[in-house]
Amino acid sequence: MPGREIRVVFRGLPSEAETRGTELRVMLSEGSTVSDLLEKMASASTGKARLVLDPARKTLRPEFLLTLNGRFLEKSRFASTALKDGDTVEVFPVPSGG
Repeated sequence: MPGREIRVVFRGLPSEAETRGTELRVMLSEGSTVSDLLEKMASASTGKARLVLDPARKTLRPEFLLTLNGRFLEKSRFASTALKDGDTVEVFPVPSGG
């Protein structure tokens, strides 16, 4: 079964908190969803991923959001949104301020 390479980019995270790269590549099986991606990343929980993922719930921490190929994706759609080879997921802190 061919795999899917997903590019994950972390935006707006403090560089002093983690000196590793802001991008990683994750291999997933065909039919994998955004929830599957987050679960796999939470299991490894290293680098920038450990800053944005809740390892107990295996999903994004509440203070982060993500886009899939440049479009915001609601957390309620993570489990039903299948990923394709070459997709880009970007993770951002929730905007705040005044």
